[in-house]
Amino acid sequence: MSSKAPRKGTSRGETLAQLAPYLSLGWQLALTIVVSLGIGFLVDRWLGTTPLFLIIGALFGLIGVFWQIYQIAQEASAHDEEDEAPTQ
Repeated sequence: MSSKAPRKGTSRGETLAQLAPYLSLGWQLALTIVVSLGIGFLVDRWLGTTPLFLIIGALFGLIGVFWQIYQIAQEASAHDEEDEAPTQ
């Protein structure tokens, strides 16, 4: 994520368009973990292996969250490099 403030002269709509990918980030990260835990819980109940798959689900959820954060950071970095490229 970029820590740059919106440029002067950008409209409110442009600023919201720049922020849009980050506005739902909290829900995406939370749902990734909750769904993974839920699947692990259900598999444990079905197989009677408590808490094995719950722990595995938590690990997959955390891996998913870190992967999402990594992708967002890569996109932000690429976007920043495009902004900083010299124009001719």
